[in-house]
Amino acid sequence: MLSLRELMTLEDSRVEEERAQEQARREHAQRAKMEAELRIAAAEEARRRAEAEEAAAREASAREEAARLEAIRLAALEKVRLEAFDRERRRLLEQAHAERAQELRAKQDSERRSLRRALAGTVAFALIAGAATAGYYFGIVKPGAEADERARREETARIARDLEQRDREIEAMRAASAETTPPAPAAATAAAAAAVVTAEPVRSAPPARSQSPVVRLKPSASTTSTAPKAPCVDNHDPLNPTICPGSH
Repeated sequence: MLSLRELMTLEDSRVEEERAQEQARREHAQRAKMEAELRIAAAEEARRRAEAEEAAAREASAREEAARLEAIRLAALEKVRLEAFDRERRRLLEQAHAERAQELRAKQDSERRSLRRALAGTVAFALIAGAATAGYYFGIVKPGAEADERARREETARIARDLEQRDREIEAMRAASAETTPPAPAAATAAAAAAVVTAEPVRSAPPARSQSPVVRLKPSASTTSTAPKAPCVDNHDPLNPTICPGSH
């Protein structure tokens, strides 16, 4: 049988063991509580961090949205400004083109009017010059030329008549001389005939200063020395020196 001491020792061991178990349970409960508190604190911290991150994300998103909206607004304003600038530029270009076209039309109209006036002046001058030329030709040149032609023809006809008249007179004088003088030698007769035939007609002057042609006979030495002297017909006859030498 167990003694009292042994029982007490067992009781003490049991008490100590219970006390140790209780201590262990308290320590375990305390550690569990601390761990729970830590977990709660960590969860709270995580929640706060998540909330902060979410708030920061929302703020960043809001800022990005605001920046995007601002960029859209600025782009719209820039587009409006560029469109207004482009419209103003096109308006100025169209205005410049219109002014340039108007200036060109005015210049072309002025040049056309100047050309029309110059052409009218040229045509008028040509008509006046043509009329003056025609008037001068038909009123002065042609009548003058026709008058000159008529005068030349009349002068030619008169010279021909005069020459024919002189030829007839010479033939008559030859016939009279042949009837009144003895026959001469053949050489003297030929020389006399050559002297009579050799005549130098004087050129006719222009119609404005027309003169009667003068026919001068050149006597030869053989004629004056051997030909028989014919009676003088007219001392004023230009053929008289041949017919009657020494009369002047």
